[in-house]
Amino acid sequence: MRSNRPLLFADEEQAAKATRDSVAPVERSLAAQETVFSKRFPDETPVHSIRTLWS
Repeated sequence: MRSNRPLLFADEEQAAKATRDSVAPVERSLAAQETVFSKRFPDETPVHSIRTLWS
């Protein structure tokens, strides 16, 4: 088990666990919102969806 310790997730903010909602939706960052609305990455390459990859 010790050899797997670096691979396992451990919540480092133990005190915050009591006050935050573990299933609350996460707000997107400004950069993520720009990517969604422009449908392009910052380097101007197009963002693909499953639909565009299959076509």
